[in-house]
Amino acid sequence: MNMQGFYLRCRGTRIAIWVTIALLVSAILAGPMPAQKRPSLDKLIQRVEAYWNLLLAGKKAQAQDFVEPGSRKLFLARKIVPFSEPRLVRLEPSRDGKEVLVTVEVRRSIPPLPVPIDHPVTEKWVFQGNNWFALIQQSSLPFSTASPSAKAETPDPEEMEKRKQTIMDRLRFDHLEIDFGTVRKGHLAPATIHYELSGDEAMGLNFEKPPVDLIVRGLESWRLLPGGPHQIELELITSNLDGPVEQTHTMLVRYREVSVPFSLMLRANVYAPVSAVPPVLRFMKGEKEKEVVVKNNSQSAVQIGSIYSQTSAFSMQPLPISIPPGESVQVKINLLKDPGRSERDILSLMLQPAVEGMASLEIQVLVNPPDPQKKDPSVLTPEELQQLLRKAKPPIPPGIESQGRPR
Repeated sequence: MNMQGFYLRCRGTRIAIWVTIALLVSAILAGPMPAQKRPSLDKLIQRVEAYWNLLLAGKKAQAQDFVEPGSRKLFLARKIVPFSEPRLVRLEPSRDGKEVLVTVEVRRSIPPLPVPIDHPVTEKWVFQGNNWFALIQQSSLPFSTASPSAKAETPDPEEMEKRKQTIMDRLRFDHLEIDFGTVRKGHLAPATIHYELSGDEAMGLNFEKPPVDLIVRGLESWRLLPGGPHQIELELITSNLDGPVEQTHTMLVRYREVSVPFSLMLRANVYAPVSAVPPVLRFMKGEKEKEVVVKNNSQSAVQIGSIYSQTSAFSMQPLPISIPPGESVQVKINLLKDPGRSERDILSLMLQPAVEGMASLEIQVLVNPPDPQKKDPSVLTPEELQQLLRKAKPPIPPGIESQGRPR
């Protein structure tokens, strides 16, 4: 993998994220805060990107510039283990938005596992002096070493049905279907869901699968609070979406060891002046050429004058190229040199001049991608994984707080 290959799928960047992204707030928002007073999460994402790029490249001295000055000594004293493919998976802003828990998953090879596993690395970022900095704290183990607590008694089927009915009776959402309308690609699309919960007990809420393109605010530690009405604020991330979008997410509401699913349906039409199909190119082993359809969705002529990538391993034909309004052109992307290993890159088609503020069209590129059918044949318990991790040298990256999982 290219040492510069840390990609975040977020607005205003050229970096694409690959895995699951879900964003939460650790405290209830007392009320909407003026946007101009809340530090920019977009700027935070750019800082996180640059920080992990430097760690990936082994440039620890330069990375300390992104660390809060008071904790740089601790940061420099730490060892960074070999890792790859860091991916932003969660942001948890504080109530005032000036502190954010940032979780990034990295991939590590842990013998004797036949495939790498994912590790979440959680660090706190703070907003100081009009900028974001990582606040380095004492290391924590990848898994808790505390003895597991006794399992809660499993209710009988009749009791489980009663508890499920309690959820249905007590919880009311005002709506679970949201149409964001037409949204400019790269912008955040906001929406709000209100809920009321009768009784005096909170209920847990989680997603069956973490939503990749959705920010969730207004929850306290994944809990729905009694009383109300309360609100959950949503923001759809459109950086990796294009055209008509329809998503269905399953939310699980948990009460006394039982869960009830609720379907959250999202619709939007994501507009970009210029788009590409497919948005991701996969060069399998031995492949040297791919075709891409570039469409001009704007009312202006589009001129593509050059291309750029971090590895300089690609060319495009024809070039330069002009695309009239509403028209499409098929182009060929050629791989000039095979790195001999799995590698990611971003191919930027430079628009000259910019169209509706869009200066380049980004296309993700995978060279020699891993076999998606390859599965981990071993089935290990968390305790077995923990033992393997403790034996692995050097130690894991600091700040890992939850269980890794095979990919």
